Amino acid sequence: MIRVGLAAVGAVACAVPSAAGTPARYGESGPRPVVSSALGTVPATFVRGARRTIVAVGATEERAGEHFALVRYRGDGGLDRTFGTGGIVRTSIGGSSVANDAVVQRDGRMIVVGCAGAQTHDCGGDLALARYQPDGSLDPAFGEHGIVRTGFGPRTEGNANAVAL
Repeated sequence: MIRVGLAAVGAVACAVPSAAGTPARYGESGPRPVVSSALGTVPATFVRGARRTIVAVGATEERAGEHFALVRYRGDGGLDRTFGTGGIVRTSIGGSSVANDAVVQRDGRMIVVGCAGAQTHDCGGDLALARYQPDGSLDPAFGEHGIVRTGFGPRTEGNANAVAL
């Protein structure tokens, strides 16, 4: 458990041995749905945000690897341009990182969990968490500049698939 103020946050993590010489790769099973081809964002889940907003949580697919991606929509379906840059937040957590789930705290801050790998397009080496302010900026009071990354050792893959308050 990670203590966040008075609330405890629990992340469900999975650590499994990897096959020797075979790096784990995110999304090798085929094409995935994209929230918007213009955004290049692949959603893993959607969460209800503050003020009747909806946040798509997942990863960007870029040449340099995947990164945590959040896209916030207003209640009418338009991008919430008060969040991040024009409604979009991308966070690099090492070589490649994928967000799998999120939870919004009562104060509007959001905790996002997933995995981070050392190599481009190689997610799964470490457990990754990030906490964002209501405006989409990283919360500097959480972990190291808003990010927590935990490795489980060689030949082991870490991945957080769910989070709850």
